[in-house]
Amino acid sequence: MKSSLENGRKFLGKQTISQGALTIALFTIISGILGLLRDRFLASRFLVTKAGDLHQSLDVYYAAFYIPDTVYYLIFLGALAAAFIPVFSSYISKKEEKEAFYLANNFLNLALITLFIVSTIIFIFAPYLIKIIAPGFEPEKQRLTVSLVRIMLFSPLFFGISNTAGAILNSYKRFTLFSLAPCFYNLGIIIMTVLFSRKWGIYAPAAGVLVGAFSHMLIQVVGAYHLGFRWRPIADIKHLAVRKVFKLMLPRAAALGVERINRWVYVVIASTLATGSVSIINLSENLQNFPVSFFSIPLATAVFPFLTEAASLQKHEDFNRNLGKGIRLILYLMIPVSILVFLLRVQIVRIILGAGHFGWTDTKLTGAALGIFAISLAAQGVIPLLARSFYALQDTATPFKLAIWTIATNVLGSWIFTHSSLVEPILKILKVKNGFDGRIVGLPLAFSISSFMYAYFLYIKLKKKTNLVDHEFRPTIIKIIFASLIMGVLVQLVKHYFGTWVDLDKTIFVLLQFIISAVLGVLVYFALTSYLKMSEAHRFWGYLIRKKNIR
Repeated sequence: MKSSLENGRKFLGKQTISQGALTIALFTIISGILGLLRDRFLASRFLVTKAGDLHQSLDVYYAAFYIPDTVYYLIFLGALAAAFIPVFSSYISKKEEKEAFYLANNFLNLALITLFIVSTIIFIFAPYLIKIIAPGFEPEKQRLTVSLVRIMLFSPLFFGISNTAGAILNSYKRFTLFSLAPCFYNLGIIIMTVLFSRKWGIYAPAAGVLVGAFSHMLIQVVGAYHLGFRWRPIADIKHLAVRKVFKLMLPRAAALGVERINRWVYVVIASTLATGSVSIINLSENLQNFPVSFFSIPLATAVFPFLTEAASLQKHEDFNRNLGKGIRLILYLMIPVSILVFLLRVQIVRIILGAGHFGWTDTKLTGAALGIFAISLAAQGVIPLLARSFYALQDTATPFKLAIWTIATNVLGSWIFTHSSLVEPILKILKVKNGFDGRIVGLPLAFSISSFMYAYFLYIKLKKKTNLVDHEFRPTIIKIIFASLIMGVLVQLVKHYFGTWVDLDKTIFVLLQFIISAVLGVLVYFALTSYLKMSEAHRFWGYLIRKKNIR
């Protein structure tokens, strides 16, 4: 009994990097699975490439979701990771808790005031915004999108309060409630979609966004309250720490603004292509985000407070050691995952989304987009840790400057690849049959190219800034690529021969094909890397099974 109580306290209390990474990974898996279920219900109950009642169009939901999501990103998310957490953590590390909570109240209240003003303006001018965001939609489709936007505009309010509380939990190195919140968000959308989709149509998941966001807020506010945070009606813009936060957040908010412009281009271009293109790019992107969220985000999130602490105390060796280990471990996991997702892209899409209205045309196009996204998974994997390393050093300008160039490349590439015949050879390689518009794959192609650029330039700049010397980096990469290629050959052979023995029109055989190919590939990869005596293999299994600290 005493042991269970102690374990419970460790689970909810302060955690080390490895404990935090495990906690975040555990709930990221659960949240990711719920996210996949959410997408399955959305894809099966609403129309993707098929024409029909607009109130059943998934394109409308995703186009509308972009606006409240952007509001939240710009006002809260950019400030939290890049500015609020480092400044708040510096107070906590110096035992100045009263000042820390004074800062939290100021930041939250000023951000909510800004959010209210922005949301009011968007609510009024939503019809004009939709014409800019989704110009390819017909008038009736645009009107429906406006209605959904106005419903979902309340979600940034809940998310703003929630993530401020989450930032407090993160700064105290308490990751459990912080990691659990996204599960409640996905559950809200799932429940409302399942219960009300037949009666309310596409309004059901929009209402689910509000229910999920409120649940997301409630659980983290409870955690922050237990740490001592109490809301106060304070808006002291002259406070030095408040000014510092807003000074630090501006470049990050600008970087996110550029990023949202990039996503705006996605919606604009997709809305002018075939029906369902907006849904396909969102569904494939959600699928490729799962391994990033599962492997790299938990580690980057868990390492971030320790990088912040090391930077504030000027412990350069600790900073570089944790950063180097984090990068190598992420690449050790993401490179083979990239190959697995590319080779098994159609199986993944069919297993997860293949139900109800989601047919083979939807499967082929979504699989092709997923396969191209998968090419850059390794780059996407290290970006969160590299960016957070700059934030820990209270340098938000460098990631912003680099983001401008890479996102400009993405926007230009997106337009070129979707308005030319350059994607035709790629469609043939990916075995996407003719007969429907496949230009949508040009968007993930441009995204993958720009992701590699961004990761590379972030690493080079960070290496110069911190004098990062990692003698294990090059030999580690060579071993990872070697083991991953061997794994890929085996997976392709097993997938091919299994497919010749069974009827792949049946989902159960597609599932078996995926499981057998993936499991054998993963086992071979881990066996090879263990044989090559890679420290990442032993470290991964060490903290996964024996919960060793990777610090």
